[in-house]
Amino acid sequence: WATRIGGACGFTRTGFAYLADDRDAEAVRANVAMLRAHGMPDELLTPDELGELEPAVSTEAISVVSYEERSGYADPTATTISLQQAARRSGARFERSRVSALLEESARVVGVRTEDGARRADFVVLATGAWTPRLAETAALQLPIRAARIQVMLYERPYDLPTHLTMTDVANDIYLRPTADRCTLLGRHAPDREWLAGPDTM
Repeated sequence: WATRIGGACGFTRTGFAYLADDRDAEAVRANVAMLRAHGMPDELLTPDELGELEPAVSTEAISVVSYEERSGYADPTATTISLQQAARRSGARFERSRVSALLEESARVVGVRTEDGARRADFVVLATGAWTPRLAETAALQLPIRAARIQVMLYERPYDLPTHLTMTDVANDIYLRPTADRCTLLGRHAPDREWLAGPDTM
């Protein structure tokens, strides 16, 4: 990161495991094969092999595991700042202004309308997270994106579990990673999630 981008991204190497049941097993095997064909050191593990690697994990619902020993997680704030600084070094200019609509001419987006007036551009990147559908609609674009309330929890780990893998468990619909303060950050995308009219209603 420091060589290609510059700065620091706060990367913490933990190893990463993607846990799947029978419904997603074929897709996981195909993905690992594709990554290995491109030189990535991904491995396929059995539930028992995962249990040996991470004894604290329940593998009852798991059929197959994709494992990346060198993976981990980055600090989102440090990563964003590094990318911003790298863009500035390459000539990018940053302006802070609220965007209310996309500007469209001849079925093409040519800029944005802001609280300070119109800004025209050859290219417009719409990267506004949960607010993306609302802005897309101003240019007659309908995107299949909906806002939802999700559950994110922080648990203190027992002292006999100093750390663990970063994991996505699609069989049990959870994802988790360790934190530096002896906690585990856990999120859940429940099938019965609460859909919202928009992000401002949260």
